[in-house]
Amino acid sequence: MSGLFFASFFTGPMILAVVAAAVLVLVIFGKRRGFKTADYAVIAAAFTAAFAVFNVYTLMYHDKVVVYDGKTGSFTGEVTDISVHDGGNASYILKGRTGDGQKARITYYGSDLGAEYGDTVTIGQCRFSLPDKDWLFDAETYYKAQGVFLSAGNIKDAVCTHRGRRPLKNALISYREHMIKRFNAVLGTECGGFLAGMVFGEKQGLDNNTKTALYRSGIGHILAVSGLHVSIIAALLMTLLRRLRVNRFAAFGIMDAVLVLLVVMANTPVSAVRAAIMMNFMYSASLFRRQNDPLNSLAAASLLICLFRPYSIYSAGFMLSLSGTFGIAVFAPFAAGKRKYSGVWGKLRYALIAGICTAVSVFPLTMLYFDETSLISPLTNLLLVPLCTIAMVIGVVYLLTGGLLPILPSAGGLISIVLHISGKLSRIGIFHASRSGELVPVLLLTAGTCVVLIYFYTGRRRAVIAATAVSAAVFAFGYMGIGLVQRSRLTVAVLGKGYNTAAVVTCKGRTDVIDLSGHYREAAYVRKYLSINGADHVDSLILGENVQSQYAAYKGQLEFFPAEKCMVSGEVPVAGGEDCVNFGNDAVRIDNGTYIITYADGCLTVESGGKRVDVVPVGKDTDANSELTVFYGNVGKKTNVTVSRSMYLDEVSDGVLCSMNNTEIVFGETIKIRRL
Repeated sequence: MSGLFFASFFTGPMILAVVAAAVLVLVIFGKRRGFKTADYAVIAAAFTAAFAVFNVYTLMYHDKVVVYDGKTGSFTGEVTDISVHDGGNASYILKGRTGDGQKARITYYGSDLGAEYGDTVTIGQCRFSLPDKDWLFDAETYYKAQGVFLSAGNIKDAVCTHRGRRPLKNALISYREHMIKRFNAVLGTECGGFLAGMVFGEKQGLDNNTKTALYRSGIGHILAVSGLHVSIIAALLMTLLRRLRVNRFAAFGIMDAVLVLLVVMANTPVSAVRAAIMMNFMYSASLFRRQNDPLNSLAAASLLICLFRPYSIYSAGFMLSLSGTFGIAVFAPFAAGKRKYSGVWGKLRYALIAGICTAVSVFPLTMLYFDETSLISPLTNLLLVPLCTIAMVIGVVYLLTGGLLPILPSAGGLISIVLHISGKLSRIGIFHASRSGELVPVLLLTAGTCVVLIYFYTGRRRAVIAATAVSAAVFAFGYMGIGLVQRSRLTVAVLGKGYNTAAVVTCKGRTDVIDLSGHYREAAYVRKYLSINGADHVDSLILGENVQSQYAAYKGQLEFFPAEKCMVSGEVPVAGGEDCVNFGNDAVRIDNGTYIITYADGCLTVESGGKRVDVVPVGKDTDANSELTVFYGNVGKKTNVTVSRSMYLDEVSDGVLCSMNNTEIVFGETIKIRRL
């Protein structure tokens, strides 16, 4: 795993320095633990093998596929994944070959062809490109972890041929969709979507605000089918089979079959596959009179997955699954020591220790992968996860019995309690932290590295616990200091994609949002930026285009960041917007003593301390008084734009701005510009 990590995330000269530091730490650790030459040889061989597997896969497969980026060709492949969308469209993952015979896995988005798993889709002509890498969602990395390196666009002559393959998987997926509909019909969309998330890992039925509440309260992991789900189902099933005195080999086979069915119905997420493999190791140990070791099982499961798909190391679900399992199965027993935790209070105390260890283990990754992370997850996992577990078990029993038992309402009652409590907790600012600024991850990495080095050097439980506590305290004070510095600066964030643009102005706890082009997606970009920077409200929201639809979009996206004042262009009142003020066709000016905002006709000006930044559509003339002019929009080939003291949101390619918006402009002695 360390070999894959270094091969994946470090390149060029950096890799030499990092590996040298790792070797030094290993030598120190080995001397203190009495390693022999054979131990170093085994470690070196495993590390080298991981490097070789990763780089061979890159050279022999990845590099040969990505050269098709920008090329036009045909493709024929088997459908391995399906997502049906509104409007008669669908997304497929196809595994097959290009017209000239290159093996590849690609994404297809276009008209719904009515394909099933195992069918063949033939694309007569398409333009291959790398999956979109947008600030809102990094599709390139997401698909890369699945071995998918290209997407098909400008699709022509796409035909689906029904093969009748994968009948079992198609039947299971069809049954899953039927059960999800039953969940929603009986429990309603919100509770039914939550139960579908717990049983199948299907989160599309939940809106963004519900998911935010769950992640802020620390129980968002319950929506991903992983170790918790698999271990609980396996334990309950094995307990039942033992009570029925089923032969242990037969019981193991039954458990394995049920886990395979559930994992397939959850669409085989890598976290669930990892958990299923570990369950196999754990329960098969007793069959062969062996002792199961959690760390060895975790390492072996990782090995089996990464041998077949080395780029799994890029998967957020895989890394979170590994770190969470490490926390609860390895770090928690280490931190608890050899003391026996008996009785109700003893078990509760151990559960709290396990929750803290798990939270510490996943905290760096949740800070890296998500905009916000929970600070109260040990407590909420202790109080709310048992309720979720009971609801999940009820859902699984309902699933396995074909929906014959009328038990879903009881699950719905438990879910309602969980949603109500998590909704309340998620609105308390001190219970969650945001990934604000580029210094926070560096601070967190430094703190985590110190703890690891202390373990390697001493190996003592008390020293590691003390180092963890001190690192947490240092990180907390550093985090607060970074936050104070960032909140004191005047920042203008220009967000969106292509022509679709919004701006967020922040300074000293004040936040102003200005929607510039009137596209519904802009609200999602604003929401992400506010989440990352730890905002809890919007002082003023200015809507200049498509105000009726934009008001609804922002109302939904900014539920956790309520706008105190909403100003909209035109004279027509906004439907449902009793809190809105119409400013007609005039300019809007906000002067709060620190900075001045002026908005008129799609143009934004921010002034402070004698400095001025303009955000204007392409084609507008720059103003001599402006320190910096930011253009947004599409550039026509005949458009002349003055570039003195100005910048584009993106580089120009073939006369059109590329999709790399999202820029942060910081006022100071000089104007600083940072890509988000």
